[in-house]
Amino acid sequence: MATAPNPAPTNFKGVMVSSTFADLEQLRAELMKALRREKLFAIGMEDYVVNPDDDVISSSLNMVREGSAYVGLISHRCGQVPECTERNSDAYSITRLEFEEAQKLDRPTLVFIMGADYPVKAGDVEIDLEKRKKLDAYRQQGDCATLGNLA
Repeated sequence: MATAPNPAPTNFKGVMVSSTFADLEQLRAELMKALRREKLFAIGMEDYVVNPDDDVISSSLNMVREGSAYVGLISHRCGQVPECTERNSDAYSITRLEFEEAQKLDRPTLVFIMGADYPVKAGDVEIDLEKRKKLDAYRQQGDCATLGNLA
């Protein structure tokens, strides 16, 4: 059986996986597994090597920039809100900053929002009132899929 002398290498497209971490660790793992089955490379904090000169904002936005697409998982936690008047003047969470960067870069975007009937632990629900307001505003952003009971 003859093969091409120098076949072109396969290009693996990177997909940024964005979410809060501890409350969605299992769903993130399932999403990354699904991406691999589709021959897509998941870009997420689990495997990202941070440049020593980076901080949380620049390393997160760099992951978005490296991806060809963006997938967000939004639960009932707001996550970290880094203080930086220059790069985060709206006091968004890291997940929201990543989403905004993907939109700015016109990346194909898919966001799953956890529905009210999805079973969560009490510790996975945001209790800080200001962060809850930010999370609610983010969850209201446009046309997003809603995760129901994934039993």
